[in-house]
Amino acid sequence: SYTPPEQFRGQPTIQSDLFALGAIFHFLLEGKDPPPLCAGTSEDDAAWHSSPLERLIQRCCQFEAADRPESAR
Repeated sequence: SYTPPEQFRGQPTIQSDLFALGAIFHFLLEGKDPPPLCAGTSEDDAAWHSSPLERLIQRCCQFEAADRPESAR
């Protein structure tokens, strides 16, 4: 749940670290591990995506690296 898909392919990027950071923040916010690949797209997870922090976590946890923030800044 904390490893981005591109890392499994041996092609990690800066966005890979942001994926892992999003997964960690998900754990800190929810008190449980994120769903596999941290997608956050199931109906069960939809309710927690309401605050700016939660939306940022969701952006960091996108399956495709191109859909994540470009940098931590």
